[in-house]
Amino acid sequence: MEGKIKIKTIHKILIFLFIFFGSFTAAHAADFNLLPLAGTLGLNQEIEVDLRINSQGVSINAAQATIVFPSNIIQVKSISKSESVFSFWLQEPTFDNSAGTISFIGGAPNGIGGSALEALSITFVTKGVGTAAISFTDGAITAADGTGTNIISVLNGATFVVSAAVVAPPPPEPGAPPTEKIIPPIVRPTPVPIIRRAVQAVGLPEAPRVSISLYPDKTKWYSIVAPFTASWQLLPDISSVATALNKNPNFVPTQSEGLFDSEKFPSLEDDGVFYLHVRFRNNRGWGPTTHYKIAVDNDPPLPFTIQVQGGVVSDDPTPTLLFQTGDTLSGIDIYLIQINQEEPIIISPIAEPKEVEEELNMVEIIREGISFLNVRAGPSTSEDLVTKVYPGEAFEYTTVENNWYKIELEDGTEGWVFGEYVTEISEGMTLTSAAFISEYDLPPLEPGGYLISVRAVDQASNSIEDSIELEILPIEPPIINFYTKRILQKIETLNIRGSAIPNATVIVTMLDEDNVLVLENEIPVNDQGNWSFILERTLRKETYTISVKTRDDRGAISLPADSVKIKVTEKPILVIGNIEFSLRDMVIIGIILALIIAGFFWRDAIKRALSLKRRSVIAAKDLRNLVDTLKINVGTLTHEMSKSRMNKVHVVTALNKITKSLGQIDRYVVKDIEEINTK
Repeated sequence: MEGKIKIKTIHKILIFLFIFFGSFTAAHAADFNLLPLAGTLGLNQEIEVDLRINSQGVSINAAQATIVFPSNIIQVKSISKSESVFSFWLQEPTFDNSAGTISFIGGAPNGIGGSALEALSITFVTKGVGTAAISFTDGAITAADGTGTNIISVLNGATFVVSAAVVAPPPPEPGAPPTEKIIPPIVRPTPVPIIRRAVQAVGLPEAPRVSISLYPDKTKWYSIVAPFTASWQLLPDISSVATALNKNPNFVPTQSEGLFDSEKFPSLEDDGVFYLHVRFRNNRGWGPTTHYKIAVDNDPPLPFTIQVQGGVVSDDPTPTLLFQTGDTLSGIDIYLIQINQEEPIIISPIAEPKEVEEELNMVEIIREGISFLNVRAGPSTSEDLVTKVYPGEAFEYTTVENNWYKIELEDGTEGWVFGEYVTEISEGMTLTSAAFISEYDLPPLEPGGYLISVRAVDQASNSIEDSIELEILPIEPPIINFYTKRILQKIETLNIRGSAIPNATVIVTMLDEDNVLVLENEIPVNDQGNWSFILERTLRKETYTISVKTRDDRGAISLPADSVKIKVTEKPILVIGNIEFSLRDMVIIGIILALIIAGFFWRDAIKRALSLKRRSVIAAKDLRNLVDTLKINVGTLTHEMSKSRMNKVHVVTALNKITKSLGQIDRYVVKDIEEINTK
């Protein structure tokens, strides 16, 4: 439970730190790697293991990890942060050999990026026989994105086999010159031999054509640390191959390792320029050597600070950014400038070489026997480490003390190197230096706040960045002194007049009722600060919103002045009091009156139709009643006439009733039907 609470506390601290220093937006991918990945060691042997970060092209600014190891087999002797990319520590790197743990929390004020950024260098010493697996139990790599995003992806540990059969290198003899770095013997795989009979040749073999897939271009710099394979094609006459890998560009290998067409090499854990030397032998002898250049740079460029001409708060719409940095190995390749997380702008650095002919005291680092040479703060191996220099590099020295040379590095830093590893060279020479000072005029910016980030990327794709907050102030807005509030369509024109900064430009913008842009015109301002705008085109009948702002000759913009509204109407053909009627209004009114009149006549016709319907119903009812009565009387008459002795009185009565019914039909029903037909 206590461990969980501690981890939560660490993450809270990291989130605060990352939000404070974040800038570029990041993708979710970054790796921890322990290098070398593997090796076979003897008892009581030391090995230096680097903890490196592959940021996968993302800028990071902090990391934390907990590493575990089997303390009965291997233990920590020391931890160095002298070459770490992190410059401050929320938790100093610590180790516990009893528990077998290492932990740290480191951060950087600038976002940094690279494929092999060094976080720590750990020196282990073997204590027992067995397999020592060094792994991670916890880790976080934080993007410099302003939100503290943990972009950890993979945590790659290392495994070492400790064997009593392996003899560890003997310790240095008392009084011997101090060694700068012990490179542990990592097992180099023996090339697979090719068994064949070589044909006879008439001349020496040609120089081999070497290819390395991990480092395919000899002219480029790389920030890749991994084992690699070199290969070449063997002609039928080749009988032997000799190879060597070091930092001497002119080294010639002489010892044959057999016949093989490829060879595997361990990771290049040191930075600098390496050379893989390969040569062939046939029956005529050894041929020329191919020196395959491998340039490795895993350190980001030097930290820098962005400066702004005129300050970070001004009304200059295109402020000039100034920034200066350098890179000790590969050199600055490009700068990426980002405005408010938009697509970065790519620019090239400005390098101004200057040749100066001087008489200087110079030393050159020896080319054989060492991988690099430590530069220390004083003339002693107990002094702090300043940096590293490499075989073949030359420096001016100012003082010699007890066989230690005080040299001046390219960035002006001074340090001491041991005289056993340098050679004095000629004093008169022409020196060339270059200062990478870059400046960039930002594109025109409207008033407001901006986050500006600059990332320096070296030729090996390592990077470092800085960011600033910039505020662009608005200039004085224009004033509208007069405008046509109402415009008669096709008769009157829009007229706007006002004042503004003399010799500036007023930008007039018009929007319709749906906020759709109708026009945007630029109007010059005269020497007296007056401007006017007349629109000749015909506008649709509706209400428009007009706004204006000023732009001076620098491109600086004002905030919009208070907007005004204009109304476009048609010319009236009738005025009643304060009410105006246009032709369109009159047409609409006529249509409405016509509809009202038509509705009135339609209502009357409906009423008459309903009245006729009622009368026809009554007439039909009367006719049905009279017909029924007539049927009864006819039936009575028929009955009487069928008797053998007919009652004349009854017959006469029935005939009278029939006559009466027929009269009623003629008098009521026929007349009603005639009236309906006349309507």
